[in-house]
Amino acid sequence: MNKALLSRHMNERECAQRNALTNRPAALVLDVGTVGTVLDTLDDGKAFLVEFGSCGPDKCEWLGVLYGSELQLMPEVPRAA
Repeated sequence: MNKALLSRHMNERECAQRNALTNRPAALVLDVGTVGTVLDTLDDGKAFLVEFGSCGPDKCEWLGVLYGSELQLMPEVPRAA
């Protein structure tokens, strides 16, 4: 999975509004440079489903759709088999 850097600050209110998770951590803020995992590419590469704060294979702190202008995609690093 690709990684991405958040390119703009998201305050508590915006994080809460845009978080797709049912159980949301209180007072979450995402700062510029926070690294997230791109789970899916949407709208012909204009938007991305991204998770931040991975807490295991099926848990994270924030999950939502971000647009290309809000992220800086990082080059994929090949993994050893």
